[in-house]
Amino acid sequence: MSDITVIINGAVADEIDKMLEHKIERVGQFAENKAKENMQGHNRSGILMASISHDVSDLTTTVGTDVEYAVPFHEGHGSFSGVPFLRDAVYNNISEIINILKG
Repeated sequence: MSDITVIINGAVADEIDKMLEHKIERVGQFAENKAKENMQGHNRSGILMASISHDVSDLTTTVGTDVEYAVPFHEGHGSFSGVPFLRDAVYNNISEIINILKG
């Protein structure tokens, strides 16, 4: 069997990148929303929940927060077991995220 190489460039490659970026943006927004939902009833001041955001760069989405106490709140400390609001936003919604990427 012989190999065939197809090179996608120019306008077609740009359209594929735009489509992928749009889907990854949707995944980021979805995960951000789910992370904020996971905070319901756990963050009295609302500062941590309000700080959760997402960013898309180089076909990658990052969801997180820059609030200083986010890590111990997420991971737990002492007798507090933590609220893994970011991790659960992704791991508890894998099928929905896959559907966004497929759609």
